[in-house]
Parts: sequence; structure tokens; C-alpha cells
Amino acid sequence: MTTATRSLAAAALLAATPLALCAAQRHPPQLALDYGAAASAGAVAGSRVYEVAVEPVEGTVYVYGTIHMGPANPIKYVNGIPEWRPIGPTVEGSVDTATSGKAASGGFVLREQKPVTGDPPQILQSIAVGRKADEKFTPIARFGMGNDGRHGGGANVCAWVSDGNIDYFAPYLRPNTPYDFKLRLDLKRWRMSAWVSGRGDDDWFLLAENVELYGDLPQDDIVVNSVQVDLYPDAPQVTGLMVRAEPWAPAERVRAHSGAKKNRAVAPNRGFRFQSMRSTWRQPGKHVTIFREPGRHAAFPDVARAGPKRLVCVWRDGSHSGGEGGLSVTHSDDLGRTWEKPVKLFKERANCPRVQRLNDRAILVLCDTARLDRVDFWRSEDGGRNWKILKKPFDPRAAGGSSQCLVPGRILELSDGSWFLSTSSYAWVPGVRKGIRGDTERLDFYRSTDRGQTWKFLSGPLVSPPYTLSEPSTLEIAPGRLVTYARDSNGERPGARAESSDMGKTWKFRDLPYPIVGRTCAGVLKDGRVMNTFRSMVGRASLWAWIGDVDDDTGPQPVGAHFNDRHSVGLKDGSLHIDNDGVCGQFTKYHLPAPETDQSTLELSFEVKVLANGGRAASIAVPFAGVLRLFPDHVVMAHNPSLRAEVTPGEFHTYRIRSRVGHMSLSIDGKPAWDTDKGDSRLKKISHWLPLTVSGYSLAFGNETADSTRLYLKPTDLVPEVTGYSIWRSFEAITDDSNEKVDERLTTWKAERDGFPDQYQLDNIIEVEASANGYEQGYSGWIQLDDGRIFVVHYTDDSAPMVKGRDDGYGIPWIRGTFLDLSDLPPRRRAP
Repeated sequence: MTTATRSLAAAALLAATPLALCAAQRHPPQLALDYGAAASAGAVAGSRVYEVAVEPVEGTVYVYGTIHMGPANPIKYVNGIPEWRPIGPTVEGSVDTATSGKAASGGFVLREQKPVTGDPPQILQSIAVGRKADEKFTPIARFGMGNDGRHGGGANVCAWVSDGNIDYFAPYLRPNTPYDFKLRLDLKRWRMSAWVSGRGDDDWFLLAENVELYGDLPQDDIVVNSVQVDLYPDAPQVTGLMVRAEPWAPAERVRAHSGAKKNRAVAPNRGFRFQSMRSTWRQPGKHVTIFREPGRHAAFPDVARAGPKRLVCVWRDGSHSGGEGGLSVTHSDDLGRTWEKPVKLFKERANCPRVQRLNDRAILVLCDTARLDRVDFWRSEDGGRNWKILKKPFDPRAAGGSSQCLVPGRILELSDGSWFLSTSSYAWVPGVRKGIRGDTERLDFYRSTDRGQTWKFLSGPLVSPPYTLSEPSTLEIAPGRLVTYARDSNGERPGARAESSDMGKTWKFRDLPYPIVGRTCAGVLKDGRVMNTFRSMVGRASLWAWIGDVDDDTGPQPVGAHFNDRHSVGLKDGSLHIDNDGVCGQFTKYHLPAPETDQSTLELSFEVKVLANGGRAASIAVPFAGVLRLFPDHVVMAHNPSLRAEVTPGEFHTYRIRSRVGHMSLSIDGKPAWDTDKGDSRLKKISHWLPLTVSGYSLAFGNETADSTRLYLKPTDLVPEVTGYSIWRSFEAITDDSNEKVDERLTTWKAERDGFPDQYQLDNIIEVEASANGYEQGYSGWIQLDDGRIFVVHYTDDSAPMVKGRDDGYGIPWIRGTFLDLSDLPPRRRAP
């Protein structure tokens, strides 16, 4: 049988009957298509479009449908069309798309066959609802499956919806998983919202909210009366397709996966305590699009208040994905709900702008420009309508400082009337550790007593152990007392906090309880707490906000990566239970501060009982040693199966590991298991700038990623092998970094005493935004409005396709705004 004549059960469609019957019947009649039924023998075909009439609906339209993702993702293109045929075994309860097809029926008519020309298709399966008049079909909304470009040579298959101008790609579709779609079309307002949910997910995923429908605003008599389905050979099955005038309750529910693991132990109403990380990502009513155009790169935004209801937002145009260069600025006159078309503020090379309202009510924009060796300033006296560039930019060399100034913070207007500027530069390190020298990043601080006309260099502290600090924000907490929050370019290190009591001349540094891998934006809220936003790469690329007391002296803490595990990770009887199901996309992993250098020695001890493991459900990533996989009856090193030890099933066991470059030892319940030089001692550079190396493995426990060298997850890590059940009582890590400037570091967690391993994160941090599939995310700015709400602006490649010609997963970023209510924030701690 040729590709053109293979069966396509992948198009089984429900509820193409008149809507009155759909509402009356519990199970509307099922329709099915066979792709090859109308194809000529031996034809080489592309996609085919089938069409069916539905009962006309006007006003508000509800659309439902389920796509059954096939057994592989990513998939290949063969002769220019998607190769959907099954590869390997399927999961129990999934649809075998190769054998269950039926003949075309139920009123579907073949409209056209599209030849394959040019590049492989980006849209892999399309369901369009629209208006049929005078034999012409006009789409109003389209959804289905698309390729977001994040797999070289093939298709990274994602849920997809289009408004006719922008294609929204998210999330990645797990193999052998049905995905339920629901769309709400408001024909009077010409707006659409769309959701998708994989079977077994915690909740619906808001794919697009309140976006325009196709085309121009229609006439008042617009209706939906037709559906078109665009299919390729062997495409995944489609069921439950309905077009309705009212919601359909069964299709509104989040549904379980038929292939999910049985006999789940961790679940609500079974005595467990659950706590998820706070998040406003994908919550309806929280977000607005400030700027988005297909193919246009927009990044590094900031926002300021310019009047009673007027906001100003500025960002950089130009990077790897089609930006035009320079800076753009736009305005909102309704406190951020709607935004004007942007105008160009600056056409030359620009990097990372800031905007703020000064004490004299003028609006100031500053940005590191040209060769990143100066900061230019623009000033507006009329709320951002007209701008004047200051004739004299900031030159760090003229001020007695470095030759560079990278990613400056906002100007801090000090209590004595002077201006304070925080920035960063590259610097030569004379000796972070004996025998090691090289370039690193450092913070630089400057002060001006004449409102930016002239500047004086205050300090540029070099800090070790090997900090590579940049992208700071500085606050004046009390007259003369300054606090700075900064990024560490070694993304697995915690961020840094520095304090000065002499107006920035000298500083004391310490680690923060969380890692920072992007520009900080710190400020003081009306209730006196500090809020600091920054990019995070823990689990997924996201924008986090820490809210807490400026004097919080908590040291580095474990951080958690969570996916769809809201009710599969819980505390009970002094133990942490991880009962995850990779088939349902669940994933749980905890990262601890890793050793600083390749001279470090690491000692680990942990107590755990493993009841089930599909292969990667209970693992320890051990720096200088590799990944230790834990099974009910044995443990084994992933890179070397000869390193294996048996354990008694059904019992807790205490493990102790000592590792350093070239050596690893393991004992179980006090008995030696092995002492070997066969550990995986691969090393990696600690940062782009500093020639120090650390282990190629991060320090983590829980589920295992395909690559244990990183904090973040890829969608392809969410696989059935992470299915299992483990119970953890404690985990302790002692790191000796062989550095006279660093004390021995202890990180310890006990479930009975501390709660969840990432309890600090759960209590003090909120995920403001994230990217479903990409990594370009999180440089932000924010202001607090008069009613207490916080408006955050940031750039993101969430739902955007990857940049053509790249293979690193970064998508085309755009500018989004998020409203945080006070109820979204962590509650203020009561004084002891």
C-alpha cells in the first residue's frame, strides 16, 4: 500500500450533525475519513481538504475537538510531507493510526488536493471553522497541529492555533496522548480564545486569549456554518469535533489519560499535603500583548508611569531574528490594557534599555549603546510624546571606571539628591584561585552630583569564589544604605546580594536563596517588601519574581522543577512522596547548589525507598561521578552498568556518596558498595568568561532528564521512563571547594522538619511568565499602580516559532505585559 492510500483513522470526526441534534444526544454520531479513498492509484499526494456543513451559529461559538497524537514526536518529513506512521510499540489505550481507518462518510466532501512544493509544511493538520457563502469558504479560526521549527530536519509537533496573522505554537504534544481543544469565538467582538489540554494534564493550557479572528471586522450577520479539515497521509486521529451555540460540559472537563499508570498512591483526599509553585502564567485575564509581529524580534523591555493613566514602554529592536535595530517606544492610556503602535526612538545599535519617571516627573530612558562602551540618555517632559537625547552620554572611562558598561540598572535617585548608576563590565581577574587567571564579569558603580552631566567611579569589586556578576539593580533602603541584586552568569550558581553602608564605595556580598540567569529588576513595594524579577531556567525558561524582606539572610536553597505534578508530589508521615507518571507528562526534580570548581569534594547522604521506576523516575545526578539510578531491588550508574549494587526491596535505605574528579565511593546502609575511579568525571566551563571548570553534572535528585548537565528541561524529557514511585526522607550535601575564601558548605533537607525540598521557592517566589517550548524569556521591568496591582513587562518567545536558520531552540521574542494582584503574591510573613 502506498503512502497515498494508507488508512487515516486520524480523521474520525464527531458532531457534524445539526446543532439541535448535538445538544439533544449524549453521544453525537461519529464520522470518519479515509485519506486514500479518493486518491488515484500510485499518486504522490500532499494534503487534502475535506468540508462539511454545520448548523449556522451566530454570536458566541463554542468549538471542541480532540487530536490523538501519534507514537512519535518529533517526526520526519518524507518527500516533503509529515511521516506519521507508527514507530515502535504504542502505549496501552492509545489509537493505532495505521489500522483503524474507515471510509469517508457523513457528508464530508473532498474539496482539493494540495501538491507538495517548496519547504516542508509548517502546519501539519488544520481544522478550520468559518462561513460558507456563494460556494466560497472563509475561515474564521483555525487550529490543530503545527511544527514550531525546534527540531532540525523534522517537525517538532505542537498544538497550534491561528488568528490569520499570528500562529501560536504550544505546547509540545506528547506521543500517544490525546489532546483536547476548545475555542470560544465571539463573532460580535471578532475575538477568540483557545485552550488545549493533554490527557493527564493538571489543567487547560491557555493557547491564545482574546486575539482577533481572521480578516477585518465582519458584518453583523456573520455566522459559522462550515468546517474544513486539512489532512496529510496517516495523520493522527481527530474525534469529538463539535461546533455549538452553547458550552458542552463533557468537553469542558480536563480528562484522564487512558494509558496512565494504575493504582496511584499519591492523590487528593488521601492524607497528603500538596503545595504548588505560585504562577500567573496562562491564567486568563492576567496578560496583554504590547507588541507582536510575525518575524520581528523585540526584547529587553521596561515600563514607567507617565501620567494618571499613561504608561510608557520601551524595548530593543534587533537581534538574531529579524529586528530592525535601535529602540522602540509605545504608550498606553488605560494603565496597560491597550497599547499604541510603537514608534522608533533610536535607530542605532542599542542593547538593554531602562525607562523610569524621575522625581521631577520627567521620563528618562537610558541604554547601553554603540559598542557597549557608553550609556545614552533620552528625556521627555510631556509624558513620552516627544524626546530629547542628552548631548553627553555616560562614558565609564571618563568617569575613571572600566572601558565597558553593560546592561545598566535604572538610575537611583539617592536621598541626598545625587544619581547612582549600577552597571557591569568585563574584568581581568588576577587570581580567583591559585594558578587561575582570566576574564570575568563584575559590577561597577558610579555617582553623579549634577543629574548625569558628569560621573565619578565609586567601585568595581571583584568577588570570589568565582562570581561572574552582571545585570544589577540597586535600591536605597535607608539614607546611605544601598542593596544590590545581581545575576551570576554561571546559571547554576545562586544570584548575589551586595550591601553598602558608604554610598557604594565598599560592598559585602552573599549568595541569594535562588539562581538568577537574567537581568534583575528590584524595587520596593508599597507594603515595604522588596520585589525582584529575573529570568529563571529552573525547569523551563521563565520570569520569576521573589518577594520578601530586604534583610532576609537565607542562604542557597534547593530549587524544584515541576511539570503536571500538582497532585503527584506530596508530604505525608514525615516523607516526600513522588508518584509521577511520565505518560501524563509529569516530572519532578530538585536541584541543589553544585560544587564551585573542579577541585571540590562532594559528600552526599540521603534516605529513600523506591517502589517503582520506569528507568529514570528516581535518580541522583552526582557531580564528578555521573547519574545513580535507584530501583526497588538495585542501584546502578547510568554511564557504567557494571557499577551496580543490590538492595532489599520495599525498605528505606541510607546511601552515602563521596565524589571528586577521578574518584567515587558508595555505601548503602553503612556497607561499602564500591570505591572506584570509573565515575564520569567530565568537566565543563563555569561561564563564558572565566576559565574555571566544574563537573559536567548538576547536583539533583528526583526524576532524570536526558541530559543531567542542565537545570532546564526539554519537552522531550517528559517521557514514560520517568514513571515511578519513590519516598524520600532526607538529602544532605557537604561541599568542600578547597578555597581558603570559602567555608565548607552544607545543604540539608529533612521532610519532617523542612517540608518540601524547595519550600523556600514555594513560599517566596511566583512564576510570572514562562515559555512552553522556547528559551528566550524573562528580561523585565515593572511598576506598582495606585490600586496596589503590579504591572510587569517582559519579552518572551512563548508560543513563537524558532528562528529560521538556528538550532538552539530560541524563538522569535515579543513583548507581553502581566498584571499581578496582591493576592497573587506570597503572603507577608508575620513577625516572630
